[in-house]
Amino acid sequence: MADRKRLEGHIALITGGGRGIGRAIALAYAAEGSRLALTARTASELEETAELVAGRFGSEAITVVADVSSREEVDQAAA
Repeated sequence: MADRKRLEGHIALITGGGRGIGRAIALAYAAEGSRLALTARTASELEETAELVAGRFGSEAITVVADVSSREEVDQAAA
């Protein structure tokens, strides 16, 4: 079996991390050992994903509410 912590020591920025494909990607990266920065438009969905990440994989996830179609919100999220 392949090493399941290939991304340990890395940080991934996942947009749309609150649900659907974004949540699935976040969980996959966490399973590989990555710490996460999650963005989406809905705080409650982001928190749900962060709780799944911590509970299932013990990985750290910070959440930032932002709409990536807004340049201003992306700049604020990056700051």
